[in-house]
Amino acid sequence: MSSSKTHHSYPLVPESGWWLYLLECDDGSFYLGITANIDRRLREHISGRGCNYTRHHPVVRLVGCIPVPDRAHAARAEKKLKRLPMLEKVKYFEDNRLPRKQRCPATGWTAGE
Repeated sequence: MSSSKTHHSYPLVPESGWWLYLLECDDGSFYLGITANIDRRLREHISGRGCNYTRHHPVVRLVGCIPVPDRAHAARAEKKLKRLPMLEKVKYFEDNRLPRKQRCPATGWTAGE
């Protein structure tokens, strides 16, 4: 076995994992969240039922979504990312976006475009 640092290999589209996602709102602000069901959660945000913030700041774009293996990983990643300046958050999602064939499964949404 090698002594090099272990890198996690997560499935690109988890069947039962969690998602970390970043939304851009119509006023140029952003919303960072986690969910176990990205399709449902994005539909909630779009319809104004997602959370108080996106109810008052309508969503215009999914910047990106990143699969994580479980809720604990998602919560830790969300906490770390929320501490970063906004431009670094956006860059993180743009740098880690899923390949075109394996983008977020949310109906009608394409990450980063």
